[in-house]
Amino acid sequence: MTKLNQIPIPELFVSPEAAEKLSDEGAKLPGWRLASRQIGDLDLLMNGGFFPLKGFMAQADCDNVVANMRLTSGASWPLPITLEVGEEFAARIEPGDDIGLLGGQGGLLAIMSVTDHWQPEAGTTGAVCLGGKVKGLRAPAGEKTRPNQMRALFRANDRDRVVAMNDAEMLPEPEDGTVLMLMPVIEPVPATGCAGILQHCEAAIAGRPDAYLVPINLAVRERGPRISILQALVARNYGATHILAEDQPALRQTLEEAGLELVPRRK
Repeated sequence: MTKLNQIPIPELFVSPEAAEKLSDEGAKLPGWRLASRQIGDLDLLMNGGFFPLKGFMAQADCDNVVANMRLTSGASWPLPITLEVGEEFAARIEPGDDIGLLGGQGGLLAIMSVTDHWQPEAGTTGAVCLGGKVKGLRAPAGEKTRPNQMRALFRANDRDRVVAMNDAEMLPEPEDGTVLMLMPVIEPVPATGCAGILQHCEAAIAGRPDAYLVPINLAVRERGPRISILQALVARNYGATHILAEDQPALRQTLEEAGLELVPRRK
C-alpha cells in the first residue's frame, strides 16, 4: 500500500492544452506583475506546497487564520497568504473578475478568479488584498523542486520515514531507514546571498546519501511559532513524516493534527 507521504499531492496547474488556451485569454485580462515574494507564494500555491489552499486566501479565511490559526474549513493554517496589489489596480477589479498574474519579466504565470477585495486594516492606504482561486499555467523561472517530485522519489525508494529540517547546523547522525530533507528558507534575497546559503547546505550534506537539499522560496512573514508551523506544513506537503525542530506546544499540536511527528531539536 502506498504510504501517505508518497501519494501525489494536488497541484493547481492546468493541463498543457488548457494552459495554451488560457494564455491567449489571459493576454486580454488586467495583469498584476508580482513582486519576488508574491512569486514565491504563487509557486508554492501552484506546486502544492501550500496545500490545501486553492489560491490566495479570501477575507473570511484570512480573518479566521489571524484569530484562530484555522481556515474556515477547520483545517489548521497559521498565517495569511494574500495577494496585495496597489489601490489604482484594485480600483479596476471587482469580485467575479479574472486577472493575470505576471512574473518578473512580464510572462503570464497564472489566472486568478477574484472573489474578495478588501483593505487589510481600517485606514490602511497603498495596498488592497485580493483573494481567489488560481489556475496555474507555468512555473516561475528558476522554480525549485516540486513536492510531487520528492514524493515520487520517496515512493520509488519506499521511504516512509522522512525527517525535515531547515537548518544545516541541526543535521543529525545517519540512521537506518531514515531520509533527511534539508529545507532552507530562501527568501527573496540577492543571488549572491542565496548562493551562499545553498553552498553551505550542500557542504553540510556532502557524502550523505540519506540527505536531500530542497530549498524553499518562502517569505518569513514573522518570527515565532506561526512561521514554524507554516514551514512544517510545507514540509509535510513535500513528503516529510517527521519535523526536526524546537519543541513548542503550538507546533506539536499542529503536527499531531497534520499526521506529523516532532523530533525535538537538541539544545
